[in-house]
Amino acid sequence: MGNLYRASRQWANRPDDERFGTIQEAYEATRSYALAAKEETVQTETFGITRDSEDNLCLSYGGGSSATLTNWAFKQICGFAGAPVGYLQTLPGELATRNLAHGLHQMANTEKEALVHRNGTTVLRSLTSNRYKRIWNYNVLEHLLDAPSKGWKTPPAMDKAERPSGIYASDHDMFVFMVNDEYRVDDGSDGGLGRGFFVSNSEVGAASLRITSFLYRYVCGNHIVWGARDVSDIKMRHVGNIHSAFDVEIAQFMRASKVSARDDEELIKRAKFRILGESDEEVLATVFRALTGSTRKGKPKALPQGVSQGILDKAYIAAKQFEAIDGNPRSVWGFVNGLTRVSQGAYADIRTAIDSATKNLLAIAA
Repeated sequence: MGNLYRASRQWANRPDDERFGTIQEAYEATRSYALAAKEETVQTETFGITRDSEDNLCLSYGGGSSATLTNWAFKQICGFAGAPVGYLQTLPGELATRNLAHGLHQMANTEKEALVHRNGTTVLRSLTSNRYKRIWNYNVLEHLLDAPSKGWKTPPAMDKAERPSGIYASDHDMFVFMVNDEYRVDDGSDGGLGRGFFVSNSEVGAASLRITSFLYRYVCGNHIVWGARDVSDIKMRHVGNIHSAFDVEIAQFMRASKVSARDDEELIKRAKFRILGESDEEVLATVFRALTGSTRKGKPKALPQGVSQGILDKAYIAAKQFEAIDGNPRSVWGFVNGLTRVSQGAYADIRTAIDSATKNLLAIAA
């Protein structure tokens, strides 16, 4: 088992005005952001950089339109112009303006999708390619509105308890952390395992739409998730048919969240009794075949990208080290927990690959 820290970082860093006590409150706030926004197709050949009367940096475009920039929009424009953000921020205003304008003028003319916010003044929230497919934050939150009625809630938080923690939203992103302790899964340990999920999104191109579900031992007051296992992490880029993909994934997730704890308990029981081999070599060979689809007679196939033989060896070592907690390291359950422990110390892309492999290995006990 490992620990998850994403919710803790949100708890530690979000300002007061991005914290909400309920899904409904966050939904209403993000919907108001969307209603005040307008999407426009613009040509980069019309771009210019100016400053307003308060010396705020502005993007002029489309023959007379002008908008001040959010921090995120500024970073995007710097990227398009090939200008280093950190360096420009150290320059005097006029010099930074000239440098950024010069970079934009060197660009080949392309179409961009501008998201502007109009509420007295015009603010550019994002500038994305015409391949970008936006999913509004309120659309994501809309699917979670009935979660509290199904037993889902935000965990208690320490120190910042006077400020809501667990549901966060702004004019560019959202993050929800909820748990369900009504039907804890009996895995043979004291107290068993609860269920939890993270759902996050950015409507300005800052991050993918992401759904993460897991079982967990407990959550501490700063929202670190301890003893997480059976982690499922789905990331969807804002391109192509993401709208239909999201509808499918969120529907499957909500259905899975209603599955009886008994189903998880039965799977865990089978995983504990399913022995992978009687020797270290047999255990690792069985895991290899399970993750590659290889047969004894067939030509050996490659492990999934991001999962190496070295990772499998480390997982087996971890399974042995924590045998007193996780059970027989030669069982599916023991090895799966070893993989989960290795996953939590890996980089994000490797972690995703290991978590996927963990699900595939657990499936052989199904």
